[in-house]
Amino acid sequence: MLRVYGFPRSGNNLLCAVLGENIYHGLDLSTPKGVVGHWGARAAVDAPKYGRLFAGHALPAVSPDEDAVYIVRSGVAVLASLWMSPHFKHPKWQRRTFADYIRTPLDWHDTLGERDDTMTQNPIEHWYAHTMLAGCLNMHIVRYEALVASPDLIVTDVCAYYGMTCERDTWFPSTRVGWFPSLANWQDVWGDDDLRFYIETLERLDSEV
Repeated sequence: MLRVYGFPRSGNNLLCAVLGENIYHGLDLSTPKGVVGHWGARAAVDAPKYGRLFAGHALPAVSPDEDAVYIVRSGVAVLASLWMSPHFKHPKWQRRTFADYIRTPLDWHDTLGERDDTMTQNPIEHWYAHTMLAGCLNMHIVRYEALVASPDLIVTDVCAYYGMTCERDTWFPSTRVGWFPSLANWQDVWGDDDLRFYIETLERLDSEV
């Protein structure tokens, strides 16, 4: 069975839904109720409908034996969504500005539910490291933007890559999926100085690879 990995707020639930309905239509993919969100602001949620497909945010140390798919989304959109989504940052950070947020080391690693007081990476650096590591593992990469624009091509591509059969014509949700669907518009939070900092950070990280 396919397993989906991805950085938080990258479209993990959407990809699980699209793959679940098109490849495993009619199969019960749900998992028990649980909790999600930042370790300091956890929230109880209903049973994930496609939970069996979601592998988690933390990446394995080596390439997984299972058929794995990694979803990557623009860092600008991801960080805006993290900032604007309820339960996705510690309550003590609520009064911080977005400019401060993207320049401050995180208090979690890979997954928001795991506290990490030793983190030295700010959100941009951690998103970059996560996506770079995924590219080194044996995973099929799906871009969120391509999934939204052409879900039929993504489903066909995933099935072809892993030699699977699509069970139905391409299905795409008519409403947002997940417990806390993102309503963030990145233009609402990213200022010019923030975008310059983002670009400069990526350029620095690229030069260090």
